[in-house]
Amino acid sequence: MPVFRRLRYVAAVLAVAVPAAGCSADQPEGPAASDVGVTAEPCPEAVNPNHGCIYLGMISDLGTGPYGDVGRPATEGAEAFWRQVNEDGGIGVYDVDAGTFVRDGKYNAELHFAAYRSLKGQVLAFAQSLGPATPAAMLDDLRRGGIVAVPVLADSGADFRPELLESGASACVSGMTAVDAAGEGRVLTVRTSDAYAGDAAAGARAAAQRRGLPYDELRTDDPADAIAEIAGSGAATVVLAVPPEDSVTIVEGLASRDFAGDVYGAGPAWTSDMLRNGAVIDRYALADPRAVDTESPGYAALVDRLREDGVRDPSPGHVAGWVAQYPLKAALERAATGSRLTRATLLRAAGALQTADFQGLLPQQAADQRRGRAYRAAAVTRPDPDRAGATRTVQALREGSTATGHIFDRPCAG
Repeated sequence: MPVFRRLRYVAAVLAVAVPAAGCSADQPEGPAASDVGVTAEPCPEAVNPNHGCIYLGMISDLGTGPYGDVGRPATEGAEAFWRQVNEDGGIGVYDVDAGTFVRDGKYNAELHFAAYRSLKGQVLAFAQSLGPATPAAMLDDLRRGGIVAVPVLADSGADFRPELLESGASACVSGMTAVDAAGEGRVLTVRTSDAYAGDAAAGARAAAQRRGLPYDELRTDDPADAIAEIAGSGAATVVLAVPPEDSVTIVEGLASRDFAGDVYGAGPAWTSDMLRNGAVIDRYALADPRAVDTESPGYAALVDRLREDGVRDPSPGHVAGWVAQYPLKAALERAATGSRLTRATLLRAAGALQTADFQGLLPQQAADQRRGRAYRAAAVTRPDPDRAGATRTVQALREGSTATGHIFDRPCAG
């Protein structure tokens, strides 16, 4: 069931302008059950009763795992996005159901893959996959089945997998941005063992090497170990590639020890708890891979939609979940212009995607899925001490010097 009840809404149009070159000019006369997850019958809570239904799955951390404070609102943001799409007329002759097939993978690779196997025979694509990166077994199955999925935690390996439809910068670019923004002196990256953290660490290492800075790396799942190691390291800059709750614990511990270095996070997003924590407000900055323009029409549409759904103050997790859907919407619109909407036509549309209209939230090229065209821009943001729960930008969204010169011909972590 959807996270929120669906409410009637009158809002700004969410139009994604995507070139239709290479697609069939034959428009479908009506909805058809053309593939897995596509039905001629309307969705269970159809906005447009004459439409068929596209079913999308989502596997996230819905609260009990280490990324629950990101995954839960990201899921709500994604569901809100597709409800708004339906209000605006749907995708061709289809509405989209992104709420029926939602599962909690608890940021556990085994549970995540089990949830994927239970859903893959019922959905056209996955509007969200939030796991320890995306489990390798799932990646292999996505490739074999030609199934498109949207990763919330995107490492640079996603740039080489056409079935992964990412938006914004990778963890590797976040790591590069953090070190490029830092001062001189030793860099220490603290990371967990998953692939997303490894990708962020690889980016930080590349930036330190380019700048000629001493570099060390600590792999641990224990914040207490991290605090002790950092405090005695002599590092001038610390890059944290750990879950949000661990970031808070580490920053608080360093503050209690009067650690004088700079502390940066390497994505994926702020959480509400982080933005209200005194130590984080004073000492922490995020190399933000999805720093959006809060003055844009897209942000206004997001806020209005979520308020209609009962969310008074959308969190960065809501924003991340919403923003990640624009490329999938663009690919679905492109695929739906042909006579049959299938996994194969969606995969082709996704792989050819060069831009999407994010309504000003991100640059259009943040959706470029072509191999070797990795999006390289990230911002540096901090909590705003004058606005509870808000962020301020200390370095505008741009390509850092390391990312600009890096050759992305393979995943950063190898």
